[in-house]
Formats: sequence, C-alpha cells, structure tokens
Amino acid sequence: VEPEVDLYALVSGIAEEGAARDEPVACLLVDEAQFLEESQVDDLLELAVRASIPVLAYGIRTDFRTHSFPGSRRLLEVAHSLEELKTICRCGRKAMFNGRKVGERFVFDGAQVAIDGVEVAYESLCPSCYLEAGGVLPYRAARNARR
Repeated sequence: VEPEVDLYALVSGIAEEGAARDEPVACLLVDEAQFLEESQVDDLLELAVRASIPVLAYGIRTDFRTHSFPGSRRLLEVAHSLEELKTICRCGRKAMFNGRKVGERFVFDGAQVAIDGVEVAYESLCPSCYLEAGGVLPYRAARNARR
C-alpha cells in the first residue's frame, strides 16, 4: 500500500462490505510490514482492537546497515505478541542481519530501500559473517569517530 493510505478506513470498508454479504473478514495478513508508515501500524492496532480483526504482520527488523525500518520499529513497540521466524546464515548460524549485494560484492551504504530499478540482492547473515563481509555497526562507528 502507498504511504498515504489509511489502512483503518480501507480495511474497515472492506469488512463492512463483507459483513453485508455475510462474508466477514477472518483476519488481515500483512507482508513486508517494514515498509509501512508508523501511522499505518497504528491503523493495524486499531483494526485489531476496535474492529476485532486479527492482524498478522510479517517483516524484517532492520535494513542492510542494521538500522530499523520505521514500520518495524513501530510494530515492535505496539504488537500484542512477537514470534521470530528464524533464518539461517550460509555458515549455519542464526542469521540476524541482511547484507545488500550489488553483483557479487556486499555494500554498506546507500538508500534504505533499493528494490525497483536497482540490481541488488539481499542475503541473510549472522553477525560474524556480516562483520566479516565489511558490515559496520553504526553506533560503534560513531563512537570511534568521536575519539
């Protein structure tokens, strides 16, 4: 959905139409929830609470620089419950980060979102493989830059 879409109004309207046809909305599934606006995450919470529509949102926590997405951050703040779906790194350990690759090379700068029109790929990495690939932990780097 586009950033300006009011999810509460959209889904409430769909739910009302469904109820009129005796086809109630059983639940709302949201994929790529990290791309939602914070206000849209609040819309989802209101749908769950006020309209009693169960909402299941799936997404990643952080970008390729280990910064949280606004939608993910808000979901972590207001979600009724969280369930981690574990991903495995190429080395076999638990993946926690997403490495951005351009060609065969990992990159660690650029826009937070690079999907349309850009030849990039993403790989789930454990912290060790992320750092080995050249990843930088931003707050540690900022502290070191002040010294």
